[in-house]
Amino acid sequence: MPADFVIAIDDFVNKSQRRMKGLPFAIGLDLLAYLKEQTPVVTGNLRASWHLKVGTEDLTISTGVEYARRVEYGFSGEDSAGRSYNQSGRGMLRKTVEAAPEIIAETVKRLE
Repeated sequence: MPADFVIAIDDFVNKSQRRMKGLPFAIGLDLLAYLKEQTPVVTGNLRASWHLKVGTEDLTISTGVEYARRVEYGFSGEDSAGRSYNQSGRGMLRKTVEAAPEIIAETVKRLE
């Protein structure tokens, strides 16, 4: 087998492995960006609080903001401070999950 052919195969394998290692992180960043675009902004706190964690077999996007659930699903009634709300849900997480297959396909295509 010619040496240049072996080198070309090795280069291809090395590049493919690097792409595969970076793929979950790239997918996570693209999903996070889409989620942030879908998140409504009043103060910017919720949008800024989303963060990404990429593990060896999974990725997690989360927030520590207490009212994120109310923004996602809506809330009607009084809160613990006695304030009344009739807020409809914005569904930013649900929209991101629905768009995920397309976002992932675009990310994979971009990294090819």
